[in-house]
Amino acid sequence: ETSLSVRNYDYGKWAGEVIAAIGYESICCFGGSFGAGILAKAMCVVPEKIKGAVLYVPSGIKNAPPIQYGAGMMLPMLMYWRTRQEKWLKKCMLPMAVAEENITDDIYETAKLSITHTKVKTGMPSNVARRQIRKCKAPTLIIAAEKDCLFPAKGVIPRADKIIVNGMTYLLKNRGHMSYLTQKEKEIIVEFL
Repeated sequence: ETSLSVRNYDYGKWAGEVIAAIGYESICCFGGSFGAGILAKAMCVVPEKIKGAVLYVPSGIKNAPPIQYGAGMMLPMLMYWRTRQEKWLKKCMLPMAVAEENITDDIYETAKLSITHTKVKTGMPSNVARRQIRKCKAPTLIIAAEKDCLFPAKGVIPRADKIIVNGMTYLLKNRGHMSYLTQKEKEIIVEFL
């Protein structure tokens, strides 16, 4: 297995290869968090393959400095790996969820499986360069969460407005990185795509 670099555009090239390998010239894409960072990289290096894009709580647009969120999540994650006690898992999730009631059963189970059974990468896809992403003319919806500790809306939305040619933004008020979508928000995404 090869782990690609989050610092350059390798993930974008890889995404382009996947799109070609499954037999499409271009497609509409949805990416969340790390996946949104991969999609943003693809928009930079294979813009012709992206027909439309939704970037949900995206990395790669305006990432928060790791020092801002790292300690609050890493210590509980390490303790969970060591003890497998559920209390540490919830403490690990809280900085991303903002409040315990935002950790729905499906969010909890997805995070638990991810943290338990995968190697968690320490870095997220780096911020894309303005001149690179402006090559992509595809309609793009950027959804950012106001209280996201990893990719806060106060940084993501203004930068997205400046660098994405055919973009529109949507703010998830009072929500963090791990959050639910309302039925209306789900419909906005489906209609957009």
